[in-house]
Amino acid sequence: MLLCVGRLYPVKQQGLLVRSWLAGARHTATLVLIGGSPGTGIAVGDDIRRRIGTLLAPYLQAARRLALLPALPNTEVGLLQRALAQRTADACCWYVCPSAKEEFGIAVLEAMDAGLSVAGPRRGESRTTSATRSTAS
Repeated sequence: MLLCVGRLYPVKQQGLLVRSWLAGARHTATLVLIGGSPGTGIAVGDDIRRRIGTLLAPYLQAARRLALLPALPNTEVGLLQRALAQRTADACCWYVCPSAKEEFGIAVLEAMDAGLSVAGPRRGESRTTSATRSTAS
């Protein structure tokens, strides 16, 4: 399972994550995107939801392996992450941060704190955050 949590905004690059997942892991991994709420009047988030729907349209089987959930309170996200971190190696979960820019990388740190493995871009703050954790271990 791949988990991504964050507001639906172009710099967060959820569309890029969906395209990458469709190109490589759609047969073996479930993708869960949490963020934004449909119909809230936030045009940017609604547009990203539409774009993700358009990306999925040709992939009916893959669409069954993707969940686009509305935003959840931080406490619920933390509980979900901790539960997912307890999964066995053959059903593990990774937290994925496709964002082009993260000011502080708090979501990445919270996922690490919950016990999830984390993947992020090679450049930017997420890389720095991940490197900081791995050298501190």
